[in-house]
Amino acid sequence: MVEETVNLLEKASGFELHRINLALQKMLDDPARIDAVKRALRVGQEVECLMAETGTVFVATVLEIRRTRVLVNRRELDENWTIPFTWINLEQEKIEMGNRGGVGMKRHEVSVGMALGFADREGREHYGKVVRLNPKTVTIDCGAGSWRVAYAFIFPVQDIVEEGEAGGLLELGGSLSESE
Repeated sequence: MVEETVNLLEKASGFELHRINLALQKMLDDPARIDAVKRALRVGQEVECLMAETGTVFVATVLEIRRTRVLVNRRELDENWTIPFTWINLEQEKIEMGNRGGVGMKRHEVSVGMALGFADREGREHYGKVVRLNPKTVTIDCGAGSWRVAYAFIFPVQDIVEEGEAGGLLELGGSLSESE
């Protein structure tokens, strides 16, 4: 349902998206929706969460259920965070939105920490993890250097292999991207 909705929203104007955002925010702030999540949570429960800003998926343990937020321990960082109830995936929904196949992904399909690959202008493939999402490019840490690559040239990968080459200039889509 989410992928179909996002595909439909791609045709919407900025103003229409703003109106939809306002309606969604009202739904997310609905006390009945928040109470339903509160009732389903238990201290000590492991939950899967989706960070709004980056689209990063993480597993956390519920430490305390508060009035408007929940205190969790983010396992891989061993940090305590207070997060909105709406970040918690109680319904076990599929979180990562699938790629349409082939090379090229859309921004909403990519999240920080995701394993991606791309081919440079000489056809060499590079693999790494996403460290930052930019409006038109994604920053990928390939071990030996970071690359800013347009979304049109990236593809998802299962396993990361060590990158052997140092960063440099990469020409993609007619513009130069400098290794960071």
